[in-house]
Amino acid sequence: MRGASAAKFGWSVLLACALSACGYLKPTPVERILQDGDCATVPDIERLAITVSDHGAKVSFQWSGTRFAGMVQTSTAALARDASYGTNQIGEWDRKFPDVSATTTIPDSYLGFPAASNPRAGVLAAAVYDVQYPAANESNRAVVVVDLKTKGTVLLVAPRRVNSIAISPKGDYLAVLEIAPAAKLSNWRDLFVWDKSKEGPRYDVYATVFSTSGLAACTREVTAGVPSPIVNVAWGS
Repeated sequence: MRGASAAKFGWSVLLACALSACGYLKPTPVERILQDGDCATVPDIERLAITVSDHGAKVSFQWSGTRFAGMVQTSTAALARDASYGTNQIGEWDRKFPDVSATTTIPDSYLGFPAASNPRAGVLAAAVYDVQYPAANESNRAVVVVDLKTKGTVLLVAPRRVNSIAISPKGDYLAVLEIAPAAKLSNWRDLFVWDKSKEGPRYDVYATVFSTSGLAACTREVTAGVPSPIVNVAWGS
């Protein structure tokens, strides 16, 4: 086998390998968040705006019948952090939420950012951690909803790292944006990246909508396989 025939054979083998993932190129299995529930039943779900940025490229997502549909933004301006962002450093929580204790609201746990409040509705929602000042990539235990009047709490399940939180205008629902290590390769071209150590980690982005009483309304994958995403969420009135 020589010349063009050998080259053709080589490319055929390489293509077959790519399409079959050669057996040993399959990604490590990662548990995915179930996509369930009916987001269409959530009041004002169409006003929920999610923006995902990756190295300057920005895509905005809004509810479109059965999913969060994305539209590429042409603006090259840096993506500003949403209102739930915070640095989890000494004094930051007390400066923003002086009436809610980060250390005693949940026994043996600590409130931290992301955190959002709707003072008019009397609701605050925040990530819950095992340590008082978690690092930037620290995993959270849950999300808590706090009644600002009674200081009563409701814990919500958040098994992945929470990146952003938004409370609905009426204070009856909240959206929790989570990221998890990508559960699959983005596309067949990724099979040709042999040295994975030179490739940054990729993440899947999920949105879960809860009622502030603690019921999960729905979960949807927003986008998948994004390298080091910045995720923002806002709920317009």
